Amino acid sequence: MYRNVSRSLFVKDKLLFSFLICLKIMDEKQAASGGVNISEVRFLMTGGTSVNLARPNPAGEGTWLSNKAWAGIMEVSGKLPIFKGFDIDMEKNITFWEDFYNSSTP
Repeated sequence: MYRNVSRSLFVKDKLLFSFLICLKIMDEKQAASGGVNISEVRFLMTGGTSVNLARPNPAGEGTWLSNKAWAGIMEVSGKLPIFKGFDIDMEKNITFWEDFYNSSTP
């Protein structure tokens, strides 16, 4: 069946289709514990929507960490419990995260 569906998709859509199938399988496997966390999936799919910076970018303006990315990090830290404190850790260990970002093998 997958082979027939795969043939009818545009190449650019195959990865998204595979991801959606993977999410469905994960949701069914985790059904006993409530399934996949929809808030996490929604954030993963849409990204951050915040444009206001509650705190300044710790890397500075125009550096490796864009203001948009920093706003997204602060948003995910506030919205999703699994990422709580990630923004604080990033501020405290900004050199580590820059090295991680620039690494060819993170």
